[in-house]
Amino acid sequence: MKTIRENPLLFVLCLFLFLLSYKRFPLAALLLVLALWLNRTRNFSVVLVAILLCSFFVPRYNTAKPEITTARAVQVKGSYAILQSGRTRVIYYGIEPLHFDAIYEIPSSFEKLMPSKGFFRLSSENFYESNHVYYSVNAAVLQKEGHTVRAKLQRRIEESDNPEVLNKLLLNISKKGSESFFDQYGFSYAGILSLAYLILQYLLTPKDRNRFLLIINIFLVLLYHAPLLLVQSLVFRLLAYTKLDSRQKTAFALSIVMFLYPDSLISFSFLLPALYRISFLFGKKKKRVTYLCTLFLQSLFMGKINPVQNFLYRGMLTMNGGLWVFGMLSLAIKPLQKALTGFVSIYNKALSFTDLPAISGSMLGAGLVFYFLLCLSLYKRKYKVELWTILFFVFQCGGLFHPFAEFSAINVSQGDCLLFRENFNRANVLIDTGKPSQWKSVDTFLTSKGIRKLDTMIITHADNDHSGNMERVMTKYKPAKSVMTYEKEIDADKMIFYDLNEILNPENENQGSLAYIVKLNGLTYLCMGDCDRKAEETMIRNYTNLHCDVLKLSHHGSDTGSCDDFLDQVQPRLGIISSGPYSIYHHPSPDTIQRLLKRHIPYLDTKVEGDITILCLPFHLNLLITSRGTISFLSE
Repeated sequence: MKTIRENPLLFVLCLFLFLLSYKRFPLAALLLVLALWLNRTRNFSVVLVAILLCSFFVPRYNTAKPEITTARAVQVKGSYAILQSGRTRVIYYGIEPLHFDAIYEIPSSFEKLMPSKGFFRLSSENFYESNHVYYSVNAAVLQKEGHTVRAKLQRRIEESDNPEVLNKLLLNISKKGSESFFDQYGFSYAGILSLAYLILQYLLTPKDRNRFLLIINIFLVLLYHAPLLLVQSLVFRLLAYTKLDSRQKTAFALSIVMFLYPDSLISFSFLLPALYRISFLFGKKKKRVTYLCTLFLQSLFMGKINPVQNFLYRGMLTMNGGLWVFGMLSLAIKPLQKALTGFVSIYNKALSFTDLPAISGSMLGAGLVFYFLLCLSLYKRKYKVELWTILFFVFQCGGLFHPFAEFSAINVSQGDCLLFRENFNRANVLIDTGKPSQWKSVDTFLTSKGIRKLDTMIITHADNDHSGNMERVMTKYKPAKSVMTYEKEIDADKMIFYDLNEILNPENENQGSLAYIVKLNGLTYLCMGDCDRKAEETMIRNYTNLHCDVLKLSHHGSDTGSCDDFLDQVQPRLGIISSGPYSIYHHPSPDTIQRLLKRHIPYLDTKVEGDITILCLPFHLNLLITSRGTISFLSE
């Protein structure tokens, strides 16, 4: 234990690296972390570290198919509740009001959850795992109301004149998502502590103030049933009473939180407070380091940065604390509820103005390597943090994190959404938009690429899983041109798209689906929409030399397309299928897969791989990467 106390930051680093990788590579993660510890300490403390790390292999929650009939609602949001019975958790999505700590009967069967993978969905991908939820239920019947403080508070709110506002302020329940990062990830709870500190610093001595804040923190942890953010704050406050130095306090506090919440490391709620605390170890530069780290996290988790909200963060957090107190008072004094509604409306409008200077784009791109290399070259400079921040803004504003042209099949579950980009967003063409329920996936991907405007939007046909977000895309990304009917040729900078489906009087919607071919960085892409066999046969008759390198299979890999004659003539080097895990049609068809395998055509399915991107590198090299981790080179 003495060695761990002498090397606290090394222990935190080892623990963090282990927790990031131990589920995918258990033995390799354990051995590499122990080797790092042994190399730095060279003593038998490695045995203690090994025991601590091995404790994470003991499952805390049940991952097998549940065998429960009743469960308690331990977490409630606007559209879902997490139900728990013993070590088993399931999720229930419902329209009716859901109640904290209520007992629900589960009459329906359980369905295995398949998280939607994507390059820029760090929070959503980690949601089920961090909450230890592996199955969902289609129905849950309220059996018995809860009797906890928060359950009673929720019922009191439902009896008020403005339950929607009070649910958001006091319980963080909202059916509408918030654009503000501190609102989105539960930072409104921390606003209560921020307000208390602001008031108490003028009324009490530092010693008494810290005790009072500790009491408030404990009350909030009990009221809201130990959310990560409040527990993290509580651990730091408790360790403040020890004789450990600042490095040890920071390291041990973070270690305790990681032991309590091992699956929540990749979350804004953990990383932002953790980086804030670590920045205190940098002395005079702590504010600048915190500001830069906040920009990093916003870019990674939200696909955009908001410099104004970063500057106003403290004030906005305290304001949220004030609204929480106002909300609590309005429950006791009913006439205040109308005033609260008006004040919240004004505050939300003011908040929307602070989002105007937001700069879209995620740093999670090929340019990230160049950014870190430049940062390393400036490491010995006196004003390195300031230079790193300026450099970050240059990369973010200039789109340098995503410098290469690309083709991407965005994972929109059962539906199509394809993106063709020229380098530095000189031209952006979107083919189909997915169904309405997948708008967030489409919007997150486009925003993260730094796309503010589309040159062309192509809708292959009117089916909902292809055109479902057409209006939203037109409103937000304002395409200069929208194509929904046959158009022989479409120009977008250096990209030229040709529609090969010349059936103008189709027998059905799919037969008339637009099918575009385009060449990009030496590779020929053929996107078939939902074309059927007749459309395919017409194409190969009209274009006897038709072939491609990458084929986006028609109709999500259905047996209605990808016929033998078509595949024999086109001879793709790679097939891409866009399908979803819960399709009632069970796409892709086993017969279609057999036809691909018979011709030795490798294929990738968004259902398995998530987002699929082919980056156009110099010298006509093309790098294929997927959000699942598949990597390959495709030459011309």
